Amino acid sequence: MCKRHFAFIFSPRTPTGLLIRMLIIMLPAAVVYMYAVLSSPSDTVNSRPLEIKQNSHTNVAANTLTSLTAKTETEERTLKVPTVKPELPTHNPLPNLQSLTEVATTPTTLAAMRTSTLATTEGILETIKNTNSATSRSNVPELQNKPESAQNTTTTSLPKTFPEHSANPLLNPPSIENRTKVPLYLGPFIPPKNMESPFLANKTDMLLTPGPYIPPKNMEFSDDSPVISQFKIQTGVSPDVSKLEVKSACPFPTLDVKDPDIMQYYVKYPRLKCDKEPDWVTLNRGVFGLTKAAVEKHANISCDLYPILKLSDFKVAEGEPIRNVQPGTTNYHDFYRVTCTADGGGSNYENWHAGIRYDDTIQKRDVTPNPRGLDVDVIMIGLDSVSRLAWQRHLPLTRDYFVKVLNGIEMEGYNILGDGTPAALMPILTGNREEDLPEARRGYPGAQHVDHFPWIWKDFRDAGYVTAWGEDVPHLGTFQFRLLGFTEQPTDHYYRYFTLAIEQYYYNLTSFCLGSKPRHTIFLEYMKELFYIYPKKRKWFFLFHSEMSHRDNNFLSQMDEDLYEHLKGLHSEKQLDQAILIFLADHGARFSTVRATAQGKQEERLPYFGIRFPEWFHQKYPNIVENVKNNSKKLVTPFDVHETLHEILNFTGTEKANISKRGVSLFKLIPDERNCDWAHIDPHWCACMEWTKIGLDDPILKRVTKKIIATFNNLTKPFRKECAILEIINVTSAVMLKVKDAVLRFRDTSDGGRGRFGKMDDKTEHSKILYQVVLTTKPGDGVFEVTVTHQLKENKLEVNKKDISRTNKYGNASHCVVNKEPFLRPYCYCKDVMKT
Repeated sequence: MCKRHFAFIFSPRTPTGLLIRMLIIMLPAAVVYMYAVLSSPSDTVNSRPLEIKQNSHTNVAANTLTSLTAKTETEERTLKVPTVKPELPTHNPLPNLQSLTEVATTPTTLAAMRTSTLATTEGILETIKNTNSATSRSNVPELQNKPESAQNTTTTSLPKTFPEHSANPLLNPPSIENRTKVPLYLGPFIPPKNMESPFLANKTDMLLTPGPYIPPKNMEFSDDSPVISQFKIQTGVSPDVSKLEVKSACPFPTLDVKDPDIMQYYVKYPRLKCDKEPDWVTLNRGVFGLTKAAVEKHANISCDLYPILKLSDFKVAEGEPIRNVQPGTTNYHDFYRVTCTADGGGSNYENWHAGIRYDDTIQKRDVTPNPRGLDVDVIMIGLDSVSRLAWQRHLPLTRDYFVKVLNGIEMEGYNILGDGTPAALMPILTGNREEDLPEARRGYPGAQHVDHFPWIWKDFRDAGYVTAWGEDVPHLGTFQFRLLGFTEQPTDHYYRYFTLAIEQYYYNLTSFCLGSKPRHTIFLEYMKELFYIYPKKRKWFFLFHSEMSHRDNNFLSQMDEDLYEHLKGLHSEKQLDQAILIFLADHGARFSTVRATAQGKQEERLPYFGIRFPEWFHQKYPNIVENVKNNSKKLVTPFDVHETLHEILNFTGTEKANISKRGVSLFKLIPDERNCDWAHIDPHWCACMEWTKIGLDDPILKRVTKKIIATFNNLTKPFRKECAILEIINVTSAVMLKVKDAVLRFRDTSDGGRGRFGKMDDKTEHSKILYQVVLTTKPGDGVFEVTVTHQLKENKLEVNKKDISRTNKYGNASHCVVNKEPFLRPYCYCKDVMKT
């Protein structure tokens, strides 16, 4: 039982609710209290890593401490080498790699593992190498009848042993002549440290060894930062309550897109420019080709293609090269590393390329359409950490075209359900919160891979759709960063394998580029290719981009023109004529200076969501379009998006939505009565509360802060030998949140059906008040945002762990509990750090 259930009991809306209330009153108060305590959820605090890039010359001391501590801890850590079960896509003509399951599973120290894994791996790879000779491209059914000269070998050729450390491709990228002998690393993916780091000289830290996947440090998403925040919290600022409009049970404040506190951090960057030398190669329309610029400049170009093959959700390898590929050759893989030579001496080319393969199995897949389905493609494009107003600030070209030309509809009340990307995407893609699904967190008892979750793409695939899912930052993967990922390829086309292959080379490339193209345009072109390869099949795909916005929204301005031109191109080519297009974000900025402002906190809870229907759809389904327009002013959640996707497959009508359900289709009219309780949004994340500033000298605030600090120290009490006792340095701001009195008094409309004015004679009283406090603790200068619930009838204060947010970085300060109790990292300041 949770807080919203108490609200339902003590504020009944139906005869059933009133009956439940009467039954509860008959029970002893002590039983009610104990039941509530024993039934309260114990969610851990889960978040994406904190990635604000620090100034290297000001953080040498902090980084040194982090590096030395992490190294000592890593050497002493006991690890368990997992069983490797490389699952290969059905389209890959690879040998049986069953021998890879023989990797040792005995627990061992990392130091011992480093001395033993090379020998183990040598035997495994030798077995693979011996089996490769019996398998060739000729085993592909569509090639069996081709002449031998046309059958290019694609068997996997793996090294007998791992290359020596001095030959590590992360440190010394091989030359064109030798590159064909060095496949991609087969161990767990660990992105390289920043080449500009002062500690790069200690190259032994970068030795790649097989072992469990460990979320790595990364040059552009660094977590090596001091504990003290570098941004200033806005003191004593709270939202302008006078701007709240009482139109529904969930009023949203009027936020200013040019809010001064946010605009002081606004930067507009020019369009991203990459290498001047144009790419030589294309994989457009499912075939290999040479660009016009390359043909005009170079003579006798000869290219070899190395297919990127999946071993697991964290490992890829290169197949045997396809030599001297001719323009017009069909692509049978989505991703390749390409090397080319040309006459003239020194004319060499190497790059990675993405396209859509020809797959006869998908092309011939049987289609059993639902007669109640809407028969449209579904295109979903997501951006990380972008609020609705940030989308307007940083993507004006794209947004204007979407709204003014394509008649897209923006959901002004799209509200997050929790912290981080999984809390946003899991409800969309499965209809569940993460805690509702089987345990999948790495290191937790009984954890399993996520293959068997009820993914929405399975329903679309069963309905005959071609499916695709992709993210562009593999080490931050939504289902891989904390979770165990997939064992099987989840969708027909899966962009992750490409990014696993290329991310380790980013340090040697122009920022955000791959060759002559920005990486985000390669991402978008990959999506566009799906239209060309499957022109007559229904398509569902969702591509989620993080690299340009995860740590700083300002970088989005570098991709605005590209995204606008991509959208314009899809429209001009009529690719959108049979598609529902959805733009969305997971949440607003979480780890930036913007998040520290009063409005920034609200924007975090209100990410971007826009939906666009084809022109014919407005005439055929006018009620759907009208309902979506009306719902754009209502409270909407990711659960509703999931229900809407189901509605595309099985349309059930446009009647009034039943808000007693957690998720409702956006195609149905959402009633004004819907609030955060109905939508199952915890108060901590609800953007439609009434905010009232309270004085920092208010007596209730002293009681609230005492409860907060006691909660922090009780959480770390079992680890008191490692974790210091926290104290409050100062309270930055405090606001009171409660349901508006007008909502409690509203009973029914009485204005002749217009629905504007009504009877305001209900006697419902407040059952609870919430206090949201921003405070700083010592040691460590931790900045926390905490929601405390005041149960008025019991006069009791409650703090739930899921209502606590650490809003600045804690770096290495909590290293002593990382492996013991990771969820304590925000609250634990290790005593040994204090001594140093």
